[in-house]
Order: sequence, then C-alpha cells, then structure tokens
Amino acid sequence: MVTENRLHNAISKIGRVSATDAKLKSQLVQLFVTDALETFQEQHGKFCQSLPLSSQQILLNNLQIEAEKLVGKYY
Repeated sequence: MVTENRLHNAISKIGRVSATDAKLKSQLVQLFVTDALETFQEQHGKFCQSLPLSSQQILLNNLQIEAEKLVGKYY
C-alpha cells in the first residue's frame, strides 16, 4: 500500500514539496496515508473492521510510519 507510485500520485495532487517545508511535507504524508488507507479498506475492509480497535490503531500507526519513511527517502 505504501509505494513510490502512490507517493507520486499524492505529489501530483499538491505539487512539488520543498525538503525544508515541514508543513507541506506533513500534508503530503497525510494525503499519502489517506490514499493508502482508502485502498486498504476497499480491499480488506471487513477484515479490518473485525479487528479490535487497538489492532486497527497499530495498523494505522504502522501505515503512518512507513509513509513518513518513504517521504523522508524521497526528500
């Protein structure tokens, strides 16, 4: 779900981001996470809903971490 192609799609929606623009980088990460999460829920929604809330939060946190790592590598 957290791929360079998905990151490029997010960049195309908001434009190029300067490595020094923390606010815009944060917006990029959130757009990236939202897009990945939507796809994940489309493909695995019933499974995700069956998990305890604590496990759902862990998945979301890991998605956020991986998105931040990829954005960090890109910028």
